[in-house]
Amino acid sequence: SYCQGKDTATANCTGPLCVAVRSEEDIQLAPYIGLAVACVVFTCVAAIVFLLRQRKGRDHRMYNRANSDYQPEYLPEKDNKSYGVEPFEPDLTRGAIIPVSVPSCYEYPFSESGGVGTARYEGVQRSCSEHHYDVPDLRSANSHSLSSFTGSSVSCVEDRSCRSAFSLHGCSDIDCVGSSLITSTGGRISLPESGVSLYIPEGSMPKGSKEQFYVSVLRDDRHRPKLSDGMTQLSPVVLCGPASVALNKPVVLNIQHCASLKHGQWTLSVWTSESPLDALPVWNKMLTVGEETINTSIFTQVDTSQVYLMMEQLTRVVIVGEPNVCVGRPPSVKLLRLAVFTPPLSMARTSHHSDHSVRVYALEDNMAALEGVVKVERKLGGCLADKPKSLLFQDGGASLSISLEDISPGWRCKPHTDYQEIPFTHVWNSNVNHLHCSFTLERAEQTATAVSFRV
Repeated sequence: SYCQGKDTATANCTGPLCVAVRSEEDIQLAPYIGLAVACVVFTCVAAIVFLLRQRKGRDHRMYNRANSDYQPEYLPEKDNKSYGVEPFEPDLTRGAIIPVSVPSCYEYPFSESGGVGTARYEGVQRSCSEHHYDVPDLRSANSHSLSSFTGSSVSCVEDRSCRSAFSLHGCSDIDCVGSSLITSTGGRISLPESGVSLYIPEGSMPKGSKEQFYVSVLRDDRHRPKLSDGMTQLSPVVLCGPASVALNKPVVLNIQHCASLKHGQWTLSVWTSESPLDALPVWNKMLTVGEETINTSIFTQVDTSQVYLMMEQLTRVVIVGEPNVCVGRPPSVKLLRLAVFTPPLSMARTSHHSDHSVRVYALEDNMAALEGVVKVERKLGGCLADKPKSLLFQDGGASLSISLEDISPGWRCKPHTDYQEIPFTHVWNSNVNHLHCSFTLERAEQTATAVSFRV
């Protein structure tokens, strides 16, 4: 017999032993909710890590601590052993030989960013320093950090106010001047063809103020310092201004020098002049590199071919070197650059004169010196005959001998003029920017066309 009633009966569970059972919809939604929360958390963490790494990789400082791994003579005696810099003798028996062929004017390339000879100075790494002072952080790897406060550099040719100011002060070569209106955000003024730049860090000027800064290479011979025997000028004369501006932070002036720090021992010093531009400058030795103190108004860092000057006051400066003669050490060496200029051969073809002039310049090996000669030669109608060559000029009193050899057939040098000597003191203690000697080639045959020779 069957029981009476329903086959299945249901009722709500009551009491402590009842266990809640999730519905199927709740079970299906749980993984998706957890996955969404995990994605949100991962995205937030990744964004925070990315921002932190990006901020850490950025270097907003204008100055940093220098790596001191260059010449040990500038370091304390106890630190000298760890550097192991071994002096080596320069090969001065090999002169700078310039083979010149002048069928036309040699156009030596000028780059927009660096002018003549930029390859040597471009991207110079500041891995070498003489002391532990704070120095400008101007390495190419961190060049992007300067862009945040780099101002526009305006040539004095385009800036009427700057041009008139320099004309009143007796500066006729206004092509070598750059200026910019600087505010509290700082800026940079650059003369790329001269290898000179002025960095004004953020905060150097008070907030709300602005000033017209300028930097100039003074190429007139009267601006060169009159030095004692043994001393030599190693950099162009550079003027920064205005001198009356009060700075909250030091500015950084970058110029090039021509001392070969790998050869011999140098005593480098910074000379300044506060004389008016229309008067003969009175130069004073401001400091010796490596002997700066906390009270010094200028700090220096010297690299292979660059000098960085941290200055608290804008003024006229130049780098001067003096050989530090030591028994058993090689003599000091100064880098020169030989540049040969001739008129285009087309002028000789159309001219009634059969002479062809050759001018050989012995310049300090920096971009400013070469740029100045190029501008002078342009006015004279001369052109660069070949790529300039660097030359090691050793201290010791020997003259600089220059001769023309292997002259092409149909041409000859005038008698007793194919060999010339420039006295040592004229090179080492030069009072002129465009030191040179001239040769004259004459036609031996009227049908001679192309000219070639070796310097």
